[in-house]
Amino acid sequence: MRSLNSKGFTLIELTIVIALFSLVSTLLLFNVSKPKAFADITSSEDLIISTLKEVQSKSMLGGLEGSAQSTTYGVHFEQDKYVLFRGTIYNPADSFNLETPLKPNLSFSQISLPNQNVIFSRFSGEVQGFVSTQNSFTLLEKNTSETRVFTINRFGAINVN
Repeated sequence: MRSLNSKGFTLIELTIVIALFSLVSTLLLFNVSKPKAFADITSSEDLIISTLKEVQSKSMLGGLEGSAQSTTYGVHFEQDKYVLFRGTIYNPADSFNLETPLKPNLSFSQISLPNQNVIFSRFSGEVQGFVSTQNSFTLLEKNTSETRVFTINRFGAINVN
């Protein structure tokens, strides 16, 4: 029993305060990292859509950038990057290629595209060699396991879920 003159805290009181402080700190730390992960995946989603639309437009217009004739353009996907390329076949050694690496906490998974490429036809902008069962890829945020599934139809329209 405690006397009326005693000052200080008991071991049980200190343990409860430390446990509560630890719990609150853990919750705050987790909630602070979530917005960054959300911002990373959202900004990458926007950039990927923008790149696909740009490549489709270049193909439709037959962009002549350094080429003697108009050509098609495409995007090649790998686990940690995507590459804008010229022509109907991806050549990793082509100096024209424009490589965009993903942030370290992001990766592509389940790339279900013919040869991991999306190639747009000249003038029409339709996807060359379109296969309805091979028209999607997934962007994964590794820390939160949040995903965005990109699906491309035969006309080059992009849907993200």
